[in-house]
Amino acid sequence: MLNVPLSEIKINGVLLGYPVITMTIGTIAGTRDQLLNNNPELKDYYSIEKQVGEEYPKTFIWTTDTDNCVDPIQTLMFANALKKAHVNFELHYYPIGPHGASLANEGLYGLSWKEEWAKCSSYENNWIDMAINFIKKII
Repeated sequence: MLNVPLSEIKINGVLLGYPVITMTIGTIAGTRDQLLNNNPELKDYYSIEKQVGEEYPKTFIWTTDTDNCVDPIQTLMFANALKKAHVNFELHYYPIGPHGASLANEGLYGLSWKEEWAKCSSYENNWIDMAINFIKKII
């Protein structure tokens, strides 16, 4: 493979879109219970905002206020942890947009998503350009 010790591999940056990153609040109970195997001791371990330190990679993160699957509070909690740890990050919180928006383009959504795409396209589809800019300038 790489012939490099795992201890020498370092992630330069992270790009996250509407992520499930905490097990403490705003997580669907079924998802949490399956991941944790009903072991409450794993709750903090799998809550990324509790694992952030100064060595955490630079992060680009975005979410939408109308995501009906992942509570956007998760993103805000994570951004707060990054700020407290003095980690360089960029956050975009869009007022509308469905979960699974991904590239926010009509080709991805197809005809069944056309109305949802029309609602979010003016906001959400610019995250890609901003992420590219983040990679070029920050990472």
